[in-house]
Amino acid sequence: MLSLALYLIVQNYIADNVDDRHALLGEIIYVSVGAAILFLISWGFYSNKRFARGPATLFNLIFLGMAYYMFSEGRILLGAVTTLIAGSALIAAVSVIPDEK
Repeated sequence: MLSLALYLIVQNYIADNVDDRHALLGEIIYVSVGAAILFLISWGFYSNKRFARGPATLFNLIFLGMAYYMFSEGRILLGAVTTLIAGSALIAAVSVIPDEK
């Protein structure tokens, strides 16, 4: 997501045909906040905290829904890769339970 935000920032300056720069700025902010949330979730997994399991499960279920639409639009390879990554991350988020301290 962070690379998408950087791409959109660069695209904002080099593209001549951007119709609505306010919408592009909103998307840049949205993607940047999403990248920060994913960083916090990964930090929670690294620190063996329980709070990271719920948001990670939710994000990966959303990504599985996105993969369904990729399949329905004919993007089979992209949908398969998204399903593989989101499915394995979902299984890891549900099955890994940190030890009690």
